[in-house]
Amino acid sequence: MDTLEFMDRIDKIYERDLKYESLLTESQEINFKVLNEHNGGGINYREYLNNEVGEIMDQNKIIYPASRIYILYDYPFLSEIKFYIKSEKEEGFTTRELIDKIVRYYYLLIQIEYDYNIDNGTMISNNGSRILHSPDIDDKNIGITGIKYSKTEKAWIVQYNNYI
Repeated sequence: MDTLEFMDRIDKIYERDLKYESLLTESQEINFKVLNEHNGGGINYREYLNNEVGEIMDQNKIIYPASRIYILYDYPFLSEIKFYIKSEKEEGFTTRELIDKIVRYYYLLIQIEYDYNIDNGTMISNNGSRILHSPDIDDKNIGITGIKYSKTEKAWIVQYNNYI
């Protein structure tokens, strides 16, 4: 593939993404379905990373046909945290890929919260800086249930269900 063909392909993907994003409606949802969910559902990041989550429904189905998605995390954090996440596939995100990336970014935030000391720049288990949320939240039992689009934020807000 020469440079002109590559640039043409990139332009087409970009135009497709813009068109898809323009069709999104307020409060449009993508729900994550897992067989054998716990009470109340949701995908717990610890269980997911330990391969203890049931089978993900439609895991190979393209559920977001764009090459990038803007994800907003707002719970249990004190302020909103946003990430652009890129798809590995030109066609868009499969259910599995979207769940995987949303859970892994959430885990990254939790690691910063609990295991990274921002004052001295070191990893210290259970002595994190606690800069992201109030100490009365037990995020170990939070399940991620899906995402909901916000036109105001121009982002998909992660939805949670605390299943203590």
